[in-house]
Amino acid sequence: MNTKMAHLLSVVSLVSCLLLPRIALADAESGGRSSSGPGTVAFGVMLGEPLGLSLKQYFGRHAWDIGVGVGPGVRVHADYLVTLIALFGEHSEGALDLYAGLGPLVGVYGGWCGRLYDTGRSCGDGGIFGGGRVPVGIDLRLPLPLDLAIEAAPGLAVARGGAFFLIDATLYVRLLF
Repeated sequence: MNTKMAHLLSVVSLVSCLLLPRIALADAESGGRSSSGPGTVAFGVMLGEPLGLSLKQYFGRHAWDIGVGVGPGVRVHADYLVTLIALFGEHSEGALDLYAGLGPLVGVYGGWCGRLYDTGRSCGDGGIFGGGRVPVGIDLRLPLPLDLAIEAAPGLAVARGGAFFLIDATLYVRLLF
């Protein structure tokens, strides 16, 4: 990947980090579900690639999701998510939603890189990578304090050796608070 593409990807990631909190705040102020009510925060595990921990905050039809895990290497992603279609139910009574989003990711090639990413691309050499991902998934919030989601998130990352595509496939199991 050339430097112009790397700079463009950096600018897009920076802009999304700066603008998306304002959108979420505007939704909360305009009648979206209160961010302090019961069942608006979920914490749990990510099973798949990446494998790790997840924290999700709901703001009406919008949400933030932060994940820390492994695969490839050790990494962090922060996604802004929007419910595209509420298939059934209200969030407090259980719901099934189709969502999509956008967010940056950063990581260090170190340790386990996963089956999908072990392509001989300096995996495990301690190099830093960054990029963006576009998660799409289905979120099931049960009347119990439990949130289940399945998600696919294609993305693009840039590292010292060039650019590479990511394809995350993750099952989320989270407790609602």
